[in-house]
Amino acid sequence: MHYVCTLILATGIIAGVSAQDGPSEVQAQLDSLLREQAVRHTLIGASFSLLDIQQPQVYLSHFGYSSLSSAKAVDSQTLFKIGSCTKTMTAMAVMQLVERGAVRLDIPITDYLPELQFRKPAGMADITIHHLLCHTSGLRSEIENGSFTSKRKENCYASDLQGDTLLVPPGHIWSYSNLGYGLLGCLIERLSGLSYGDYLRANLFEPAGMLHTRLFEELQTSEQLLQGYWADSSVYVEPGLRDLAAGDVVSTISDMNRFMEIFLRGGRINGHQILSPESLEMMMQNQVAGTALSTSDEYGYGLFVLNMETVSDTIIGPLAAHKGDTRVFHSAFLVAPRIGLATAVLTNSEHGDAITNSMMLAGMEYYLKHQKGIDISATTYDGFCPEALVYSPLTNTQVVGEYDLGVGGMVRVKATGKKRLKWKTDFKSPSVILNQVEAGLYKVKVVLFKVLPIKVKSLRIFFEEVDGQVYLKQMSEGDCSVDYTGKLRKRLYSGNAWESHVGDYEVLNLEPGVALMVPVAIRTYHGMVYLKVRDTISTVTQELTFEPVSDSLAVHNFVGRGIGDYIKVLDNGNLYYSGFEIRKKQ
Repeated sequence: MHYVCTLILATGIIAGVSAQDGPSEVQAQLDSLLREQAVRHTLIGASFSLLDIQQPQVYLSHFGYSSLSSAKAVDSQTLFKIGSCTKTMTAMAVMQLVERGAVRLDIPITDYLPELQFRKPAGMADITIHHLLCHTSGLRSEIENGSFTSKRKENCYASDLQGDTLLVPPGHIWSYSNLGYGLLGCLIERLSGLSYGDYLRANLFEPAGMLHTRLFEELQTSEQLLQGYWADSSVYVEPGLRDLAAGDVVSTISDMNRFMEIFLRGGRINGHQILSPESLEMMMQNQVAGTALSTSDEYGYGLFVLNMETVSDTIIGPLAAHKGDTRVFHSAFLVAPRIGLATAVLTNSEHGDAITNSMMLAGMEYYLKHQKGIDISATTYDGFCPEALVYSPLTNTQVVGEYDLGVGGMVRVKATGKKRLKWKTDFKSPSVILNQVEAGLYKVKVVLFKVLPIKVKSLRIFFEEVDGQVYLKQMSEGDCSVDYTGKLRKRLYSGNAWESHVGDYEVLNLEPGVALMVPVAIRTYHGMVYLKVRDTISTVTQELTFEPVSDSLAVHNFVGRGIGDYIKVLDNGNLYYSGFEIRKKQ
């Protein structure tokens, strides 16, 4: 994933600091960087670390408060929720079990969790441990109902997926899935005979010296409950997470340093070999290059695989990283094993995600230039990233039609000339003119006020055909990330049964805790089913689009996170969506 690459270009070179700064000057500069970014984005509390294993000093910077009411300042032992950074720890635990011969990467998850029986098309391959580790399983992103809950079921929820419908073949696309990592947590419990938290404590936290790190669900007293903050400084105490292995760990900046050190020292720390160098290398290798749908995301096992796309990449080597985002806690870490450098950021504020990447990279850019003489400001290419610009030589006739955006509607692409297309969305937005560069690749103009064409030189639109399906993609200049904008509709269903389901809905089986996006209404338009969901905290609503494939099933065609979601008509006439049973209001 290239979320790091885009931000490093924006940090710029830190001016006014002489080469070969001493430890005190380095610390002062890092403190200043954190303070500036935290103040700019109105954060309440944050911690930053930079670890160079070739140097005796670990650089730690702190800002603000862990609790405003008690004026308790953030320090190296302040606990933060680290969200999806938990996934790296889960992957490490699975690889330990692989090394011990308890599990194989190429074996289906159902061999280990036999109660997990899916409903799937004939001939579809089984989901293996490898697929779950690298987010290519085809599973939905999550089951929304009950995902945030203060009560976790005593048994793994794998049995809840009995008969769940699989729509996306394993290995077809990289698509981030909390649900998949939740199942890996079930796997760890089943094979080890320990709870997920006890396994991590015995096999990772204690041997690595991560003495403050634990699961959020293990915080027992009110003093330990973590306070996060909305942008207006009001307190929000988040509930726990059902899918523990996907994002329930809490940690400190000092403990995160110890965790990152495992990657820098070949898996060995405190006299304990946590994982072999070979297994660590597998975790940090791109495992998704062979997916049917090409992607700019590179993901190993529990880690995004990165490069900075600078002239210094051959010196720095590949990077591995992960982010973690909850409602008000945001975190990230990054390791560069070849040069023995690592960095992390933890925050407790709604807008903390605005600094996690930029702070790590501003700190690294400063440190590399002024301590190691490595300049990472110059990119290796100008314009559009060539290796990610993958498209098919399709004619205008082959690409015209309606493209399902997945969220918010459709794009309609029409031919207005031999080498010219026009696209229009359902929104009140300007028309877009696409001028062909070559078959399948287009430059972009936006037509303002219906008469004023403006060239968008920084954007390219292109089309890719995979297994007879056409996809609309886009790329921004100076960035190797590619976004799948939509999928060409084929309209395989011609019935009108979904018209009878139009209306407002109520949830009949709301799980305890906090449901983020609750379904509230359904409408149809141009043969599509639009499901309105409402955030129960912010009350913000959005519409998800589903393509009917029969009288009783409509599938979410978004290409990316959320792929594989569906609405199903139940035997009693109610509807199912993401764990919710919903009934039309009378």
